Amino acid sequence: MHDVGAAKFDKEKHHITGAELATGILLRCGCSAVHIGAVARAIYSHRGSQNIPFPSVAAMCVAAADAKDHFDYVGELWRVADIDWGIIELQRHQYLLDKLKRDWAKIHPRIREMLDGSYAMARQTLLQIANGVIIPVERPMPKPLACTRSP
Repeated sequence: MHDVGAAKFDKEKHHITGAELATGILLRCGCSAVHIGAVARAIYSHRGSQNIPFPSVAAMCVAAADAKDHFDYVGELWRVADIDWGIIELQRHQYLLDKLKRDWAKIHPRIREMLDGSYAMARQTLLQIANGVIIPVERPMPKPLACTRSP
């Protein structure tokens, strides 16, 4: 749910709109206020470019998972930077390289140890895409999850 605000609105304030949207979704699903608050705070703090302190270990994990997703799907980031964000090709490599650096910086050092070179591989893949060695492809979208209430 951390990027639900970007999907519905735009990326610039998606940490804010995402927390708001997630709150509404979780309220409709019958989640407790404690859990909704924890999720909303994790979503709000997940962006490396905003330098918002992580309020919990769970929030730190959401930010690390967000970064890991970027590392694993650099080709998709390339396509999004072109199609959705309108970043011209001459600037796209540097823009995404800076984004990956911010992602790496927001990950706690103990979590970095578990990422098995993902950041270095992402940087290499990005360079290969920029040089035309690799053609980025879109990953298949997962099926949406249904909201279920617990008894």
